[in-house]
Order: sequence, then structure tokens, then C-alpha cells
Amino acid sequence: TEVANPKIHGKLILENEVTSLELQIDKMEKENIPLSNFILPGGTKLSSVIHITRSITRSVEREFIIKSNKYSNLSVNIYLNRLSDYFFVLARYANLKQNTKDTIWEK
Repeated sequence: TEVANPKIHGKLILENEVTSLELQIDKMEKENIPLSNFILPGGTKLSSVIHITRSITRSVEREFIIKSNKYSNLSVNIYLNRLSDYFFVLARYANLKQNTKDTIWEK
């Protein structure tokens, strides 16, 4: 909506949505095993699909930031960033709930 409708550029406020994502992230992180290493996408099929979704969301975030000189709205930038963080935590949470360990990145 922010990009497609020039009449509202810069007017979309997503503070409540960002807060909601952060609360959900915090709730899942209380159960997730703390990270001490980088992890690779994968695990269960569900987790893998969520990691793909996270990757696509990061791409959208980067593209929006590149275009932000035309569509400048910090609220959207923050929301997209938190949304991709949410998907990362959700993927780990999905593995946890299906008793599947995250794949640790090794050199």
C-alpha cells in the first residue's frame, strides 16, 4: 500500500504491528535454545519454508531501502526488518517444536 499509492507515501504507521512482532519474537525466544554459533537454514520442511520466506522478506526489505529515496517511510523499514527477524525466530521455533536441532555452520 505504501509504495502502490502515491497519495499516502510516508503516512503508513506500523508501530502497533512492530510491537506485536517483537512480543511474539520475545515469547518464542524464551523457549528457543540461545544461539552461540551461526546456523544454516533448514531442519524440518516447515522450518525450511519459513527460512525461504525470511530470505524473500529480507530481499523486499533491501529493495524498499534502495527505493527509500522515493518512498521514504521509516515505519515500513522497521516493520520489514522486524518481520524478517520474526521469520528467523519462527523457523528456529518450528524446529524446536518438532525436536529438530538447528544446523550449525562450520568452516
